[in-house]
Parts: sequence; C-alpha cells; structure tokens
Amino acid sequence: MNMINSFFLVGPMGVGKTTIGQLLAQKLGYVFLDSDVWIEQHMKRSISDIFSELGETVFRDIESETIDTLTSQSKIILSTGGGAVLRDLNRERLKRRGTVVFLDLSPEEIFQRIQGDQSRPLLQTDNPLVTMQIIYNARKSLYLDASHYHLLVENRTPEEISDLLVNLYNDAKITLPDWCKPLKN
Repeated sequence: MNMINSFFLVGPMGVGKTTIGQLLAQKLGYVFLDSDVWIEQHMKRSISDIFSELGETVFRDIESETIDTLTSQSKIILSTGGGAVLRDLNRERLKRRGTVVFLDLSPEEIFQRIQGDQSRPLLQTDNPLVTMQIIYNARKSLYLDASHYHLLVENRTPEEISDLLVNLYNDAKITLPDWCKPLKN
C-alpha cells in the first residue's frame, strides 16, 4: 500500500521544480501548486516587488504562512521557492506533511539555465554566478535536512525524473538508480 500522500519539491532556483512538479501532478492526478506563484497571486505583486518593497524578512514570513497553508492539503505536488528551507519551521512542516524531494544541480548548470532572468531578485548582483554559488553552498545542507530523497538531476529529463517519482509513489521498495539517494534523517 502506498504511503505517499503528497510530494514537496525543494532545491535551488532554476533546478526544474515547477516543470517536474507539473508533470508529476499530471501523472498522479494530483493538484500542482507552486508556493511562489501562490504568493504572487495572493499578494497581487511579483516576488521581486515583494523583496524590493517589503524586504526579504517580510517575504520569508509570507512564505512560511504559505507553506503552512499549502502543506496542510493532501494529494498535492508542491514546488517551493529556493529559500523555503531557510526556516526550521518550514523544513519541519515539509518533512512531516509529505515526501520531500531535493532536486539538486550544480550552481554552474543552474546559472546556465537562468542566466539573464530578471525575475530572480537574489541574483541581481554584479556577479550572479558567484552569488548563485554562495547561495547554493549556504543552502545545500538545509535542502538535505528537509528531504527524504536527494535526486541528482544533471543530464536527466523532467520526464525521467517524474517517472522515477511515480514509480516511487507506486512502490516504496523499488530499486533506486544511483542518482536518487534516500536520506536517513
């Protein structure tokens, strides 16, 4: 019998949480939710505007409330913002309320994907690659702490990743490929 009620996807910006989450939700017949999109819709402003007008602390407060609200639902696939794991309470709620999957990709690969994207407020710096590396290094242990599974997604298609998660959903005892590590925390 399957024990997975919901999947929560965590990881750095640009790693593919939304794309993979939408595919997974479609395959499982679950509702897909993106915490950043939910915040933008409810605040009626962009994440960049919230950061610049209200500051990161206020954004993180809103994000924590959003995670509490969204993770209280069942049969969802939730894509979280890259910084959702910064607060202990968020990590605890995610881990307790669903199966958390850390989608991991090198900062250099992420940078190639999101280079020039002006909607990433934390990367509006003189050297966004170095900023990306600093953010990744500071958060990696938090992603691992929050997660049940660690997926190394470099050279993997969204289809391949979502298929693995469907298989995991259908049978928790499947043989996992070497790019998917169960975490014991």
